[in-house]
Order: sequence, then structure tokens, then C-alpha cells
Amino acid sequence: MELREPRFDRLRRYLGVGLALILAAAAAVLYMRMSERRGAPNCAQAYATARSAADTILVDAQAADPEPGRLEAAYNVSCGELRRRGQLR
Repeated sequence: MELREPRFDRLRRYLGVGLALILAAAAAVLYMRMSERRGAPNCAQAYATARSAADTILVDAQAADPEPGRLEAAYNVSCGELRRRGQLR
């Protein structure tokens, strides 16, 4: 005699795991977007004070968030990357 769990229970478990993975990925993306938004005012102010092309190149190379957390440090978003994406207003 073979004991199996009902098909509905197995399907519900797989859907639960899939939903949890989707929610975790969405939370990670949201966290990264918020960290970029947090660094954007610093970059906008730095670009406003730049007086020459050389100053602008230095601002392009600097990190967007002056005090990054562990995740932001691993991702390492620069002001130049935010400017190229069009996220600086």
C-alpha cells in the first residue's frame, strides 16, 4: 500500500513556495530602488556644485549613498549610473 499526499496539498505547497520566492524577489528589488532614491539627492547636489567637466567626471565616479549598508556596498551604485538611468531630477 502506497501512501501519498493528496494532489491538492502538493499543489498548494508548491504555489506557496513559489509565492514566497516572488515576494522575496519583489522585496529585494524594492529595497534596491529605495536605496538608489536615497542616494539621488546627494548626487543631484554634487552635480549642482560641479563647475567644470572635470568636476562632473569626479561626481560620476562617487558612490550615490555616502553611508551604504551591506547590500548597497555590494551593489555599488555610482552617481554616474543614476544619471545615465535618468533617475536624477
